[in-house]
Amino acid sequence: MLSTHTQNARFLQLDREFEEHRERYLDAVSAVISSGQVVGGDEVARFEVEIAERSGRAHAVAVASGTDAMQVLLAALGIDRDWKVLVPAYSFLATASPLLHAGAKPVFVDVDEHCHLDLLDVGEISGEDGPCAMVVAGLFGNGLDSAAIESFCAERDILLIEDAAQSFGALHTDHPGGGLGIASTMSFAPTKTLPCFGNMGAVVTDDAPLAERLRAIRCHGRAGSANPALIAGYNSMPSAVGAAMLNVSLEFHDQRQLRRQAIADRYNRAFSGVLGLAIPSVRSGSTTNWHKYVVTLDRRDDLQAFLGKSRIVTQIHYPRLIPEEPIFASHFNRSFPRAERLSRMSLTLPLHPHLTDDEVGYVVDCVLAFCADCRQQ
Repeated sequence: MLSTHTQNARFLQLDREFEEHRERYLDAVSAVISSGQVVGGDEVARFEVEIAERSGRAHAVAVASGTDAMQVLLAALGIDRDWKVLVPAYSFLATASPLLHAGAKPVFVDVDEHCHLDLLDVGEISGEDGPCAMVVAGLFGNGLDSAAIESFCAERDILLIEDAAQSFGALHTDHPGGGLGIASTMSFAPTKTLPCFGNMGAVVTDDAPLAERLRAIRCHGRAGSANPALIAGYNSMPSAVGAAMLNVSLEFHDQRQLRRQAIADRYNRAFSGVLGLAIPSVRSGSTTNWHKYVVTLDRRDDLQAFLGKSRIVTQIHYPRLIPEEPIFASHFNRSFPRAERLSRMSLTLPLHPHLTDDEVGYVVDCVLAFCADCRQQ
């Protein structure tokens, strides 16, 4: 029988995060506005130091969004129309769309059982055929096989970039999320494990000259307002208000991660062994941040409709592969069996640190009720 103690489970509830720490957030915002430094400044610099440290990197350069982070990084690396860039077919659109702005040629690759770019599907491409890069994404917060990826790219002279938009707080075997390749891009959008009340992103790297180029490119190509613009840049300076709120949020990040883990553990116990329902696969030796809890099943659309009627909000990540988007039509010339299966069968259940135990129990009860009904049909 379904629980009746609650009537809904929302997918995201930043209002609860704000209410829990209201005074701390309001004080941080007030201090920034009173200072008059609402773009860049000390709060952004403080945030960059913390993000670099937590990513195991020497430098962090904050920008206006995670998509901007990839755009600015590609420009700083000089990736243009001469480049081929290997990219997973199954990810958020922004993993690949900045490549079109850069003029680079995306080469889409299927994913493995952990939803990561499948090295076995890459084929014979190497840097000997012209400059080549690879963008790997720690999708849903799962740990990447860092040793295999780094070895693969080194042997083929492929420049490695990590899309760590979903990876903050994850451990990629021996690398923190954001610790792979020449540089990694991050997002702190409202849905992320470190959420901004607005939007912000960052690039993290160990390369000091690259960090300097990133700082110039994010501000119209000028390394300081009095200096000449030596490279075509963007207007992607981060908000000091956003950074101040993120600095407060960082104080509670570890606490939120423990809550995410507890909810994921409850889901795993409840759903493990349920016929026809596959729970997320976590790579051995890796630690996921549980950015998303994605199940797969044949009757995905029916389960989503059933949960919707029960006022449980779910999402589909992602209903179309990146190469199926019209803007990539000229680059879509093969099949991606695993990615296609995921786009047809995956459903993301609510998992955020502000769900109550009752709400989590309600989600569990409803999913199990649906699966039991399926077995009886």
